[in-house]
Amino acid sequence: MSDADIQKAIRDAEEYADTDEKFRGEIDTRNKLEQLINQAQTIQKKLSKEDKGKLNEPLKNAKKASRSKSTQDIESACDQLEQAIAPFLE
Repeated sequence: MSDADIQKAIRDAEEYADTDEKFRGEIDTRNKLEQLINQAQTIQKKLSKEDKGKLNEPLKNAKKASRSKSTQDIESACDQLEQAIAPFLE
């Protein structure tokens, strides 16, 4: 690579750094939600029928949010599901 090519590559990397960081944050948030969904489903299998019901709505909302393109919806679902499963983790 010539020096000009290297400098262009550096400028391009700097130019797209913010976009890359935003995209990485969205992926991390989506991955967190998927992990919480899996954790909630595992916990739910071990609970009584009454306690399972306490996770149904937050789990349903989380699954719906996982298909959303809105990071805010996904973050909200993460928070809701974390609060719902917290009592069962103690």
